[in-house]
Amino acid sequence: MIYLLAILCGLLLGAALGFGTGFAAAELFTKLGGARDGGAAMAGFFHVGPFGLVAGFLLGAALVLQYGGAAGTFSKGLFWGGGIVAGLGVIVLILPVLLHQSQKTTRAKINLQMQFAVAVANEAEISKLRWGYQGEAQEGNAAYDFYNRKLEGEVFYLQGDMQMSDNPSRRVAYFSSQGKTQSFSIAKAGPVHEISDWSEWQQGDAVKFRWRMAAAQ
Repeated sequence: MIYLLAILCGLLLGAALGFGTGFAAAELFTKLGGARDGGAAMAGFFHVGPFGLVAGFLLGAALVLQYGGAAGTFSKGLFWGGGIVAGLGVIVLILPVLLHQSQKTTRAKINLQMQFAVAVANEAEISKLRWGYQGEAQEGNAAYDFYNRKLEGEVFYLQGDMQMSDNPSRRVAYFSSQGKTQSFSIAKAGPVHEISDWSEWQQGDAVKFRWRMAAAQ
């Protein structure tokens, strides 16, 4: 009877601890990686939750056996097992936090700058220009508004940022004007960590493009 009660209590405590740690990890991973498609939350729940489930089961069963006076050596083994599993779960939980903190200290962002002649378009048309990029995804598009527009003489300088903390195999910048989209290559491979000066201008159709590595905020 005591063993059946131990299994029941272990299941209850395991379910509570598993769901609790899973949801806590989901919230934490979402804050670190962003909501996007929910991938970070799912990773947190399914990677950390099982550790809480197993640790809760072992500890719950051990408590019942310990205070029920049955199998002292066995209950101690369950305690040790639950503690080890819980410790592994803590490591899995805090490792992404440590990696995220490390990335924050070294991460950089890519500044994109487009040069567009005023003679080509008026200021109203300039406001409709868009930019985009291709990173990890197979395809990209020009769907973003330029956050900075600066007029110098007869030239508009339009700027956007690519916040890249990953390691994509493709990097292409896009520029869209009056329904026409142009693409420009970004000669940068690997993680975005090092700061650099502006690249050489790439000439497009009525627009020039250049990029640089800048310190992330």
